[in-house]
Formats: sequence, structure tokens, C-alpha cells
Amino acid sequence: MLVHAAVFLSTFGQRMELRQTDLWFQIRGAVAAPKELVIVTIDESTYRELSLSTLAALPRQIVAELLESLARSGLL
Repeated sequence: MLVHAAVFLSTFGQRMELRQTDLWFQIRGAVAAPKELVIVTIDESTYRELSLSTLAALPRQIVAELLESLARSGLL
């Protein structure tokens, strides 16, 4: 058990875990996203467009407006 923990926590073990995960996804192949899944990205350009600092969380009012807009459009 200690050997397993030492290998798992080592740089080698972490690289092997990442390679194994990549291999599993390659073997499994592509899987279509569920129709009810909506991905909303908020990046630096979003903060710039809203004149907000990237050092702070997105204000709750803006998140609420986003969710309301998605609900109105039928995406949520």
C-alpha cells in the first residue's frame, strides 16, 4: 500500500495516470453530449466586455441575468 501511494504521488505516477486516462477515452471513443447540456463560458473577453476585473468573481446580478436569459430562450 505504501509503494502504491509513493508511485501514485510521484511525478511518474501522475504522468502514468494522465496517459491511462487519455487511453481510456481513446478506447471509449466520442460520446455525444446530452441534449439538455448547456455550456456557458466566461473568459477574459467576457470580463472586458462587461468592464469588470478578472480578479473578482462575476457579480451575482450578472449571473442571475444570464440564467434568466437562458431560461427565456428555452436553453435552461
